Amino acid sequence: MCIAESGSSFVSAAERILEPGEAGLRSGPFNARQRSYLVDILSRSGQEPELWRSGVKTLSLCSAVNGSKGICIFEQICDPGCGAPPHVHPVEEVLEVIEGSAEVFVGEERGSVGAEQSVLIPAGTRHGFTNSGQGALRVRATLAMPFFEAVYEGASGVKRRWAQS
Repeated sequence: MCIAESGSSFVSAAERILEPGEAGLRSGPFNARQRSYLVDILSRSGQEPELWRSGVKTLSLCSAVNGSKGICIFEQICDPGCGAPPHVHPVEEVLEVIEGSAEVFVGEERGSVGAEQSVLIPAGTRHGFTNSGQGALRVRATLAMPFFEAVYEGASGVKRRWAQS
């Protein structure tokens, strides 16, 4: 449970609604909509993974589609030998391995990444990954923009998903 400081004591955010501009609450478009620390709960309950490419399924967690203004988070489940081909994003990305192991490349560097490890990928840097294990690879990608946008090596144009229509 989140807590908010009120004078010299702490109270549960569920016990007290904060007004915009009060201590601990940022002003701006996001907080104009949210009146407390208790924010929208995003649930993927009942959501089936969608086929992204052969051997790769995806679950969208957070994007412009469900109200995000500055972040896109999705998970991918990859079969052995499958993953993301070389591509570039216009923003930073954090790629976290949740389960399994991946061979990741960022620019000219390569490395093995396992469960509970993450890679910070600078904006505009060519990167990709492959499931290097025997079982499923589950990764979570976080992009510093509210939708997915990438340019894949050898493809024409920009690939975009989860942008608000």
